[in-house]
Amino acid sequence: MIKEVKKREGLNYIIACIGLIILLLILQIVTRLDTAISFAYMAVILLTMLIPSRRYTYIFAVTASLFIITGFYFSIPTIDPAKFMSFIYTRSSSLLSIWVTAFLVIKFKKTQEDMKKSQETAQRYLDIAPLFFLVGGPDGKIRLINKTGCEILGYEEKEVVGKNWIDNFVPPEMRDRSYEVFQNAVANGIPFNEGYQNFVLTKDGRRRLIKWKAIVIKDVNGNMESLLTAGEDITDKIELEEITTALEKEKQLNELKTRFVAMASHEFRTPLSTILSSASLVEKYNDSAQIENRSKHIGRIKTTVRNLTNILNDFLSLDKVEAGFIEANPAMFNLDRFCGEVVEELQTVVKPGQQINYLYTADKREVFTDKNIVRIILTNLLNNAIKYSPEKSHINITIASADNEISISVKDNGIGIPEADKPHLFDRFFRAGNAVNISGTGLGLYIVKRYAEFIGGTISFSSEVNKGTTFVVNIPVGNSSV
Repeated sequence: MIKEVKKREGLNYIIACIGLIILLLILQIVTRLDTAISFAYMAVILLTMLIPSRRYTYIFAVTASLFIITGFYFSIPTIDPAKFMSFIYTRSSSLLSIWVTAFLVIKFKKTQEDMKKSQETAQRYLDIAPLFFLVGGPDGKIRLINKTGCEILGYEEKEVVGKNWIDNFVPPEMRDRSYEVFQNAVANGIPFNEGYQNFVLTKDGRRRLIKWKAIVIKDVNGNMESLLTAGEDITDKIELEEITTALEKEKQLNELKTRFVAMASHEFRTPLSTILSSASLVEKYNDSAQIENRSKHIGRIKTTVRNLTNILNDFLSLDKVEAGFIEANPAMFNLDRFCGEVVEELQTVVKPGQQINYLYTADKREVFTDKNIVRIILTNLLNNAIKYSPEKSHINITIASADNEISISVKDNGIGIPEADKPHLFDRFFRAGNAVNISGTGLGLYIVKRYAEFIGGTISFSSEVNKGTTFVVNIPVGNSSV
């Protein structure tokens, strides 16, 4: 389309030149104003600058020369030799002026052709590049765009070149930020950082995410002359990554569901069987002599129900953690008294001969944090210590402080954690290899870690097989003056 327009314009200039040169010939014959008409011929030669091909300059230079020679033939003076020599000099000067003008026009056209070829070569290189190339001026208007850029935007080149990039091709909510980045490049000659990303608007209204790199081209005064940018369309790449991530999460979810079903079927079936058998036996112990047996089975029922309650609490906590429904409700409370109450509650579930030793060494007792989260952390750690420690063993809980943190340490003398299992200890549903025969969901430590991190805390541990484990949770707290 552009080539057709330029071809039509060139034809119009050719017709104009032909018309002018014929008119000048007529004027030359009629008026004999040789010098003035010679300058007019030069103007026709200059007009050929607007015609792309160099051959038309040659054609009209030759034509003008022939017309001058023709006029010379019909205008030769025959009387005065001095006038004859002046006439010869004038006509020779006219011919020389025409050909000097033609030479300059041809030189100019050759330079333009060379520049055009260089631009076309550069454009071809840009068009075969897989990146989005864009050249803009300090006014923000587009000077050049390659084929890939046009394909991404969905526009023809002529629909893009000359338009302001930000106003026409950047989403409205991103234009202020884009102007800041661009104005910084104009003012300071500094392009945006490598890896800068923003969306562009396509012709059909869609958005494509482009990752940009840029080079500022400066003039001799150090001012920005143009901004050369290269962009990579990463929309499909990001979408693929999101799909891959979603598929991976779905795969993990399916694995978790499988593990949950296997774990739940085991953890619920055994306690329920225990409750059912104990309840059946209690019905048979009606004599006063059988009170001891009845009490024993009632105790088994209570313990089993308590274990089931703990399992359900783990599932409820997991649901809150996974769904992001955790809420922090910090308040001032007496940490020493609170921890003592939790320890006293758990004394009822210790194994025969087990003893929980509680020591509070913190320098302050009134703290500002979430009491319920501290309860969850402390209860889970103590339940694990009780579960994985033998009868007649000691469990030590120590509360210490440093700056604005409290440290909860729970140490047992239980089965310990194998080295191979330590990296996975805080994973969901993970059970250490030496704990598979002990009732548990594999959720307790995962929940403790997530809750501790939610309130800005950390958890660490040290352990040795058959020598026990120590867990330490550090939690930030406010001081008593809050």
